[in-house]
Amino acid sequence: DQLLAHFRSYYRGIVVWDERVPSTSNLASTIAGCDDLLAVRFDPSEGSLYRRLTEGKDALPVKVLLMRDDGSPLFTGTGIIPDTSVASSGSAKCDAYLWLIEHYIKTGKTNPRCLGFYLDAFWLKCWNAWGPDGPALANHDFIIAHRGVVFDLDVWDDEAPVDDPRQRPGTDVATLRKLFRAAYNQFNGNGVIEVPGFIPWAYKYTTQRCPAWFAGGHHEGVPTEWHYASILSCFNAFMDGDALGLNAMPNASFYQHYPLAPYYPQNPKPTQASLTARGLLDAKGRVVPHAYVAFYVGDYDSSAWLYHMLPSMWSDPGRGSTPLSWAFNPNLSGRFPLGMAWARERRTTNDWFIAGDSGAGYINPSYLTPPRPQSGLPSGLVAWENHCERFFKQWDL
Repeated sequence: DQLLAHFRSYYRGIVVWDERVPSTSNLASTIAGCDDLLAVRFDPSEGSLYRRLTEGKDALPVKVLLMRDDGSPLFTGTGIIPDTSVASSGSAKCDAYLWLIEHYIKTGKTNPRCLGFYLDAFWLKCWNAWGPDGPALANHDFIIAHRGVVFDLDVWDDEAPVDDPRQRPGTDVATLRKLFRAAYNQFNGNGVIEVPGFIPWAYKYTTQRCPAWFAGGHHEGVPTEWHYASILSCFNAFMDGDALGLNAMPNASFYQHYPLAPYYPQNPKPTQASLTARGLLDAKGRVVPHAYVAFYVGDYDSSAWLYHMLPSMWSDPGRGSTPLSWAFNPNLSGRFPLGMAWARERRTTNDWFIAGDSGAGYINPSYLTPPRPQSGLPSGLVAWENHCERFFKQWDL
C-alpha cells in the first residue's frame, strides 16, 4: 500500500488480463507501458490483489479490461476480432496480438523499435519446467519503460505450439511476422528494432523434455534459435538474447539511466612500430611467420548474462595474465550501461574489447539484404551500419 501510494502520480489505473487467454498477460505489460497502468490478473476471489486494488475508498479504476464485461473471454479465435474489422486467425492467443497491432502499434502508441520476447502466463501451467527465474518477469520493466511490445509466439510454420495445439500450424509465426511488419512500418525501415528476450525453449516451441514437462515442439532448441534470428534479421531487428540459465535481469529500467561517457578509448593500441619492436612484424611490415593464437571470449550477446557473470569474471585474480578479446556486444550498454563502463574502467593492458557476432546486437547479416525470405523487405544494411557505427565509435571498437 505504501509503494502504491508513493508512486500514485505515475499510474492512472489498472489493465486487467485474463489467464484463460494467457497471451493477454503480455498485452497487459505492453498496455501498462503505453497507457501508464498497472498490469493485474483478474481474480475475483476474496483477498486477491485484483479485489484489493479495485475495491474500497482507494479503489483504482480499470482503464483496460482484456475480457468482456460479463466475465467471458474477449478473444475466442472466432468471427471478427473485437473492436476491429480483422477476421479471427482461428486462435484466441494470436487474436490478442492482432488486436494489439490494430489498437496500439498501428496507432503509434507503442515504441516500434522496442519489442521483447518473454513468456506469457502459460508458464503458470508448466512452472516446474525451469526454476523460478525462468519466466523472466523482472525483465518486463525495461520494455514497459520504453513503451515497447511484449510478445510470445512460435517461430515455425509446420507446427501448432504446445500452448495452443488447436490452432492451424503456422498461425503463431504468421502473427509474429505481422507484428514485426507493423512495427517496421511505423519508422519505414529507417532504423532497427531492439528485441530483448529469447526462445523459451524449456517451456514451448522445442523438443526439450524434463521429468515435469515436454515443450511440445518438433524442432530442437538451437535450430529454433537460428530460425528465430533469421526472422528478426529480415525485419531490421536484433536480439539482446536473454537465454534461459542466466536470463532474469531486474531493474534494467533503472540501470539505463547510468550516465555513460561519450567515448571509451582502448589504449595503447598496437601500431606498426610497436608490433615491429615486439618482433611480430619485420622491417618491411610483414607478419613474422609463427603459429599465432587469439582468444575470443563470448558470446556476450545478452545484457542479463553479462549482468550475472561480470562481477565474478572481473574480480578473478587471473584476469590480465593472458591477452583476451572480450566480445561484449556494445548494445548491452542500453540495459546494462554501468556494467559496461565498470569493465572498461577496470581493464588491464591484456583486456581487449571487440564486437561479438554480429556487431551491436545478435543478427544474421546475410538477411539484411534482399532476398529477405521472411519479409520481402528492401535492404536494411545501411540501417544496421548506422546503428553499429554509433556504438563502435563510443566504445572504440
